[in-house]
Order: sequence, then C-alpha cells, then structure tokens
Amino acid sequence: MTDHSLVPRPVFDVSQWITLRFRRGARYYRLHLEQDLWGAWCLTRVQGRVNTRGGRSLTTWPGSYSRGVARLTAAAQGRRQLDYNVVR
Repeated sequence: MTDHSLVPRPVFDVSQWITLRFRRGARYYRLHLEQDLWGAWCLTRVQGRVNTRGGRSLTTWPGSYSRGVARLTAAAQGRRQLDYNVVR
C-alpha cells in the first residue's frame, strides 16, 4: 500500500491564470495560460469559426509562468497584427 501523504501535491494559483479572447468577423481565437493537473504551466490556443463545430486547439508547455506569459504576449500581438479585436 502506498503512503499518499508523501506524494507532493501541486500548488495551484488560479489568480495567475490568463484568458484572452479575440474575434475577426466570423473567426475567433482564444489563448489560455493555466496550470494542468500536475501544476505545470500550459498555453492553450483555440481557433475556429463562430457557431460551427470545427475548431482546433493546440496545447504547449512553456516550462515556467514567465515563459508562458512571453509566448502568450507574442501570440496576442500576432492576432492584433492580423486585425483581430479583443473581446471582453
């Protein structure tokens, strides 16, 4: 029998999670920087068309929160250059 009290538990800081939403015409793009079940930071990009089912998502693990913010910022700047508008 395994002693589960010795297994380190990840620390989740939900206040640092970031979600950005963009839209251009019928297209949408979302960026999520959050932690997975093991506490590692992951950046998820979701894109598709409004009111359709055929969207795509891609998840990457940047290795740290600061690298994740840098990648999220770069992706957000790219969307703005493609004339996407931030949706609140």
